[in-house]
Amino acid sequence: MTLLEKYTSPDAFLSAAKNEFIASIRPTARFGLTYAQNKYTSIIQAANDAKAFGHAVSSNFKRILLYIRFIRQFDNEISSILSDMHELVDEIGDFSAFRSPKQLFVYFGLDPVVKQSGKFNSTKISMSKRGSRITRRVIHTMALISISKNKDGSSKNSVLR
Repeated sequence: MTLLEKYTSPDAFLSAAKNEFIASIRPTARFGLTYAQNKYTSIIQAANDAKAFGHAVSSNFKRILLYIRFIRQFDNEISSILSDMHELVDEIGDFSAFRSPKQLFVYFGLDPVVKQSGKFNSTKISMSKRGSRITRRVIHTMALISISKNKDGSSKNSVLR
């Protein structure tokens, strides 16, 4: 993507200095200088082919740059989501601090509220919602996804459904 942003046409690829071009490829090439030189040869061949077959249309290059901007924006959004997820995990903390599943349920606010007084036992039981609102929402979303159906009507997880 960096190369396509820097060299926006086959002519730009073909007129680029070989050493500069390989220097741009090498940091991303995990296999060393030989790999970068082979990639350079392949890219130059593709640029020659595009020029020969008439695929060097300026609207294509603008479209490519637009796609690159979208990809970079999506990468930023994904990074932001991952950062939020890490914050959520940090907020929950270490699960080993909970000695039993019941303590974890209470932390999430998923424990039932039972109303009793003397001989009176309420038939309405609800969640306490005392815990973390965010973690409760995540668990609820995961539960809904687990019991949902595929496009063909089959259940994604037949045991939970």
